Amino acid sequence: MLDWSEHWKWWKSRIAWKIFFIQVNDGETTRDVGYINVSQLDHWKPEIAIAIGEVSLWGHGVAKQALLLGIEWLKERGYKRVHASILKNNERSLRLFKSLDFKIVGDAREDECEVELWIV
Repeated sequence: MLDWSEHWKWWKSRIAWKIFFIQVNDGETTRDVGYINVSQLDHWKPEIAIAIGEVSLWGHGVAKQALLLGIEWLKERGYKRVHASILKNNERSLRLFKSLDFKIVGDAREDECEVELWIV
């Protein structure tokens, strides 16, 4: 598993990426609750990642809707495939990506699997 300094070094090395903040409006206020990161935009198969920081929102469709918007953004730019790297023990994330028709295509980094979606 990466420690924070290794993760930060990796993050800063990424080029050609876009980040979208996920916001929720409760009728009175709007707040940032997470993000979608789309990287490797200079590659034929970009990578997508998501994080929702408010545990109380997990399981309510926020991540799914945000990922759908991120995939649509890629589709509008002509990308045909997208992939993600997910920790093998992150069952919740694996279920989320599988619910969007991502397929496991192999291993990624240590303890991670790669999932992929053909964008149609």
